[in-house]
Amino acid sequence: MSERETATLERLDLVVRGGRVIDPGRGVDAALDVGVTGGRIAALAPSLPRGAARRVVDARGKLVIPGMIDTHAHVYEHVTGSFGLNPDLVGVRAGVTTVVDQGGAGALTIAGFKKFIAEPAATRVLAFVSNYLVGGLVGLLLYAIPRLFG
Repeated sequence: MSERETATLERLDLVVRGGRVIDPGRGVDAALDVGVTGGRIAALAPSLPRGAARRVVDARGKLVIPGMIDTHAHVYEHVTGSFGLNPDLVGVRAGVTTVVDQGGAGALTIAGFKKFIAEPAATRVLAFVSNYLVGGLVGLLLYAIPRLFG
């Protein structure tokens, strides 16, 4: 092991040990150890030395993959009725690093979505903004349905 690799290993915060690492972007599909420092991958090897990190997570029998993205979420909690789920419950606590809200926020409510949903979440939260002023579900209930059937 080179001096640089040894120096990197001495600084590891976390080793995720023995999981099946799948990274299509790099063509990786193998049982590997992943070393993490400062929230970033610092080492990837068949076996990192014991004691190389402050914390070790045993991932044998589990998948270790780059951040999953849920491209169809409804996370405008308390605004879009029963469709609004907590972004961290369907995000990082479910193995998903990014969720994309599907039109819960509109032009008049996007600032609230950013302040009360996206900013406090540990999950990265993105949004497709509804063309209804208020938002997708609320806009549908308040504007579209009454005009169609009222």
